[in-house]
Amino acid sequence: MPIMRPLPGSVLAVFGAGAVGLSAIMAARIAGCTTIVAVDIKDNRLGLARELGATHMINGNREGALGRIMEITGKGADFSLETTGVPACGSQAFNCLTAQGMGCLCRSPTPWQHHATDRYGLYGEIRTHHTRGNRR
Repeated sequence: MPIMRPLPGSVLAVFGAGAVGLSAIMAARIAGCTTIVAVDIKDNRLGLARELGATHMINGNREGALGRIMEITGKGADFSLETTGVPACGSQAFNCLTAQGMGCLCRSPTPWQHHATDRYGLYGEIRTHHTRGNRR
C-alpha cells in the first residue's frame, strides 16, 4: 500500500484474501478507500475479508471477477493488488483497472512471468520480475 498510496474515496480490488491480501484490505480501509473488493475462491477467506474491511466479496469459482468488479464500480478499480501467483489473476488485476489505475503484483511468480492484458492500449504482455530478499 505504501507504493500505491490510494486517496480517500478510491476503489481497490484485491485478488487473494490470504495474509498479504487481508493486510492490504485493512490498510485500504485505514487509507479511506470507499470500495474495497476482495476476490478469492474460498468463502471463509472472503468472510474474514468482510470483517476486516472489504465492502464487496467475489468468489472467483462462482462468478467472473472482472465483470463483477465493473458492475460494482461502474468504471473499474483505481488500484488493484494481486497476491495469488496465478497468471490469470494477474491479468484480471490489470484488466479491471480504470484508464488511470495502478496495478501491483505482490507475489513470487516464475521469473519473467508474462501476463496478457488488453485494456487501454496495453496490448500484448506486461513483464513482471520479482526479487527475493537478502537471505543471510
